[in-house]
Formats: sequence, structure tokens, C-alpha cells
Amino acid sequence: MPLDPERDAAFLCDICKHAEDDAPRLIYADWLEENGEPLSVSARVARHRRITRDAKKKMVPAAP
Repeated sequence: MPLDPERDAAFLCDICKHAEDDAPRLIYADWLEENGEPLSVSARVARHRRITRDAKKKMVPAAP
């Protein structure tokens, strides 16, 4: 099932409005998965990468 901007608009709007919150992305990923859309995997991988990136930014280098 290809992405349909009209059908997916509410999800995408909520994701944009709450850019720092992963919940709308995960809700959309769940919905995509339930509807047989392989993009759900990409949404989950993107979230994992973001969490990993954010964690690396917060790491403090070890003192010599």
C-alpha cells in the first residue's frame, strides 16, 4: 500500500506538531504495520537511530 498524503495527513500533522515526541511516530508505525505497510520498519529504525544519536551527544568524554 503506497503512502497516501490525504489518508496519512492526520498522522503526519501530529508528528510535525510534536517533533520531539516519539509517541506520534510510533502510533503511525503501528498503524502502518497493521495495514501491511513495510515503511513501519523504517519508522522504528529512524527512532532507534535518533535515540542513539541523542545518547552519543550526551556522553561526556572520559578524563585522561
